Amino acid sequence: MTDIARNILGKADEENPVETETPLSTTLGLALREIRNRPKGFGIFLLCLVLGVGAVAGIGTLSAALDAGIRNNTRAILGGDLELRQAHAPIPDIAVEAFRAFGATSRVASLRAMARGPGGASTLTELKAVDEGYPLYGQARLRSGADLQAVLATREHEPEAEPMAVAEAGLLARIGAGVGDLIVVGDAAFRVVDVLEREPDKAAGFFGLGPRLMISLDDLEATGLVQPGSLIRYAVRLALPPEGDRTAAARTVRGELETAFPEASWQIREHGSAARGLTRAIENLSKYLNLVGLAALLIGGLGVAGSVQAYFEGRRTTLATMRCLGATSRTLFIFCLTQVLVMALLGGLAGLVLGVGLANLGAAALARGLGLQAVLGLYPKVLATALILGLCTTLAFVLRPLYLALRFRPAELFRGYVQPVPRPLRFRERAMIGVTWLVLAGLMAAAVDDGRTVLAFFSAALVSVVLFYGAARLAGWGAAKISGHWARHSPRWAGPLVRQAVANLHRPGAMTASVIFSLGLGLTMLVTVALVDGSFQDRLLRQLPRNAPDFFFVDIPRNRVEALRETARSWPELLEWKDQPSIRGRITAIGGLTPEEALRDPAVEWAIRGERGVSFAARPMEDVRIVGGAWWPEDYRGPARVCMDEGIARGLSAGLGDTLMMNILGREIQAEITCLREVDWESLALNHSIIFSPGILDGAPYTHIATVSLAPETPEERRAALLTALSEDFSRVVAVDVRDVLEDVARVTDQVGLGVRAIAAMTLLAGVVVLAGVVRAGLDRRRYEAAIFKVCGATRRDVVTTLGLEFLLLGGVAASLAAGLGTGLAWWFVRRVLDDPWTFLPGTLLTVLALGLLVVLGCGLAGMRSVLSARPWVLLRNE
Repeated sequence: MTDIARNILGKADEENPVETETPLSTTLGLALREIRNRPKGFGIFLLCLVLGVGAVAGIGTLSAALDAGIRNNTRAILGGDLELRQAHAPIPDIAVEAFRAFGATSRVASLRAMARGPGGASTLTELKAVDEGYPLYGQARLRSGADLQAVLATREHEPEAEPMAVAEAGLLARIGAGVGDLIVVGDAAFRVVDVLEREPDKAAGFFGLGPRLMISLDDLEATGLVQPGSLIRYAVRLALPPEGDRTAAARTVRGELETAFPEASWQIREHGSAARGLTRAIENLSKYLNLVGLAALLIGGLGVAGSVQAYFEGRRTTLATMRCLGATSRTLFIFCLTQVLVMALLGGLAGLVLGVGLANLGAAALARGLGLQAVLGLYPKVLATALILGLCTTLAFVLRPLYLALRFRPAELFRGYVQPVPRPLRFRERAMIGVTWLVLAGLMAAAVDDGRTVLAFFSAALVSVVLFYGAARLAGWGAAKISGHWARHSPRWAGPLVRQAVANLHRPGAMTASVIFSLGLGLTMLVTVALVDGSFQDRLLRQLPRNAPDFFFVDIPRNRVEALRETARSWPELLEWKDQPSIRGRITAIGGLTPEEALRDPAVEWAIRGERGVSFAARPMEDVRIVGGAWWPEDYRGPARVCMDEGIARGLSAGLGDTLMMNILGREIQAEITCLREVDWESLALNHSIIFSPGILDGAPYTHIATVSLAPETPEERRAALLTALSEDFSRVVAVDVRDVLEDVARVTDQVGLGVRAIAAMTLLAGVVVLAGVVRAGLDRRRYEAAIFKVCGATRRDVVTTLGLEFLLLGGVAASLAAGLGTGLAWWFVRRVLDDPWTFLPGTLLTVLALGLLVVLGCGLAGMRSVLSARPWVLLRNE
């Protein structure tokens, strides 16, 4: 009896407790029974975890499904186990025969051409000519279900019939054609016999300038597009026998070919490197989305912490009673932690279900756009990582409120409304919290697979926490100063309702810090994503079209460039015509090193992958900006020199005086870098990364490329008429409508941006859920005050006005800080990470901030009903 009295009075010696240790099984049983009896207290807790874990699991599953789709279909993506590729000239027959000795082969030729419909409308198309062996892997799907080779080979049985073609639906829609119509490509007319719905090797070049048109390789010559210097990419693909290790066999074949043809100008690619660019793009997107998902998880952690604190504050009587009956601190800790972890496990499992479902929907849609076959399903490693991250986030956020909830004396059970004074945490408790956060940081670094990125992410999160904490303190301090000033001077415009709203920001138990944290972090993420996406879309849809030429003309034969120039200049709408010679070449050495050895900056790796367009000129064009060295004299005819893009040269560890070796049409050309220039790639002008001095390539089978700029006020029908006229008169010249290209790019980026915005919306939703929990907890404390106001004569309108003003003030502070922080993060990401021009969009910013204010008011108004519906006598009858 004495021991119980000492416990109730709170004077038990904590170093020598009198409580007896409760068996672990009994403690766990009590915790599970408590969960069954009171599950409603964990509603916001569960919702926050579902959103956070769902975001991480969904992003991981989406990435894994696309990555598995690439890895499982590398042979179909490449079109074979090995591929010989070369531009301008077909692969020599001797190499093709050597290839055939190892297995089945298929020849493919691809180029860009103009397709003209029966009504005269024309558009750019990606023309692909295939032989009877295509495809070696995978299957081309036609709308009718027919076999591709059977369709294209129809002419073999009807020699007098037109050559056959299959086209994507987008191409037919652009030129107003349908199945059965004739479309003209170059000098030949093709009968469209089916609609191409799936192309197995499309993902290897996942972004094209136009929709696909596929014909037989035997009919390519009839188009008249096979001319010296025409940009045609020829490929021969090999399918090895299925027996044995085909990957090892492919390496063996590659070695034998390189030994047999040491001076060959073609490239050899294995199936494992078929979609390297696509894989890199998906990896970068996954890293970015993972960071957004982790932000959603951390914001959800705030809601978890608030829910746990509110739940166990409401269970203080139960905990005090258990302490009076002899439960030790360890027993109470296990009792509480078990409830938290069980609910966290349930919320995490629900989040996995949500994430997997959304990811499978998103992966299927994105894979169709990229021409992939996503491997949909469950990925145990991804799901385990998401679940462990959810549990570890829960521990990191709940340990502190849990420790604080248990640091009380049983005597507080009998103290009524007396607010207990919080006591500081012990050293071992602080150490445990710190270790948990370190473990969480390590898990996040492993999930993103980039320690530096996660370090930057945590640094940004820490800065955000400090800023929002400081803003909350500043808001409370400012509200207190304003309230004091009003108390002394009593301004007429500040009525009692306004004073009460301001006083609510600094009073004990105010919602200021919680609302600013939860809403501010969610809004910051949404502002950042919206401004990054908006800046990119603005540049793509407004700035680039404004500065870019209207049309590109490619593969202009040397003997036709003057005629095309004069025809274009005869149109009164023409503002400017520019043209340059162009030919394809591949960098084979720079500064005495191979391109792979010289590569210093991965951002310029594109310059050494495959062939690049090069040109030659006696004098620089008007807009060329020399940043190093000097251009050669106009009458120069000495050893080869080049003027190179300064960014590419720096990324390849090259500089003035270094030698550049290029393979152009099988010929090795060595030149000295004597000039470095700055290239504005975003201008979409005639920008060749490498320009040779005259005399070296004069005899090569080059073609010309040209740009045409029209007057801004040119009507749409005149633009279309100009393109149609030039396409009819110069059917072998490829005309590219820059606006169509930008629209295609915008459509692809918008699809990707939709996923980013969806994840950002989940982050904001997590913040809204946290906010709803904060508002609910605050309004629970306001019921007693509202009852007193009503007794003192306040109307429902007075209470609503006071709380509405308070929510507007809190939302305004959070939105203002989120505007500054989100804008700064967006600027840093666009300028420093993407290295793109920054465009500030005040309209987008104001829209997001208005959304934040509406969210605060919505949560507040939804919670006011319970405050206003409470009867004063029910709350005050015991007073």
